[in-house]
Amino acid sequence: MSSILELISVKFDLIRIFERYTTVMNSSMAIQNAANKFFSFVLFQRAHLPLPPTVVTADLEVAKRAIEDFGSVLVKPIFGSQGKGIIKLEGYEYDPKVAALLKDRGVLYLQQFVHNPGRDIRVFVVGETALGAIYRVTPPGSFRSNLSQGGSPRKCELTEELCELAIRATKAVGADFAGVDLIESADGLYLLEINATPSARGIKLACGIDVTERIVDWLFTHLKR
Repeated sequence: MSSILELISVKFDLIRIFERYTTVMNSSMAIQNAANKFFSFVLFQRAHLPLPPTVVTADLEVAKRAIEDFGSVLVKPIFGSQGKGIIKLEGYEYDPKVAALLKDRGVLYLQQFVHNPGRDIRVFVVGETALGAIYRVTPPGSFRSNLSQGGSPRKCELTEELCELAIRATKAVGADFAGVDLIESADGLYLLEINATPSARGIKLACGIDVTERIVDWLFTHLKR
């Protein structure tokens, strides 16, 4: 694990060095903002974006109450991607895993599980344009829709609401390019999180959209300025 962290640190530092001399997409600050679920949640709150009920705490009793109040809850690592390290708990009885998780992680990011039609939505944004969107369909027996966890990409028609929420979320973290994850619920759309280094494989497969081409176009436009 330490070797992986060192590699990530070096790559991140290279971005910080490069952006002193040229246009970088995304900036180190945007990547840092998006990678930190707690801080991005705060930025989304400030932007008045619709979010599932969420509690971040280092107190076991607070965590217990949140899980009981939420009913179904997802325990997410503050830093993490591809659905790794996410655990689903039911609030009707105390699970001893909570104390073990708190001891291991030091802090718990608890988000109410949003009952959904078996999928979430990822919108791809470049600059101030939403290029397209995909449904990520959850595989049978799972609650994760990440493609790396067996989810399947399907074309999703962009709506004005999807475009607006995705662009606002991208601006909130200061990114120029992002994959914005939203989910449908009985109460409407919720913003889940944002990825400032997303894979474009899903939208290429489902929609035939080459996001990398749009990124190159954006870079050349801004390099000319």
